[in-house]
Amino acid sequence: MESRSLSAKQSKGDLRQKSETKTPKISDGFRGFYFLKITANIFIRLFDLSFDFCNFAA
Repeated sequence: MESRSLSAKQSKGDLRQKSETKTPKISDGFRGFYFLKITANIFIRLFDLSFDFCNFAA
């Protein structure tokens, strides 16, 4: 059991070190921008659908 938890901690540490070597600020910024872009697209599509539905109902 102990060896398993140790190996899991080591792998997490390795992943963290790898992410730190690649400039984390830039990647986080791109990820945030991409996330905003996707959410904006979803909201725009929902708005368009609701607008079309209102026109159809009226």
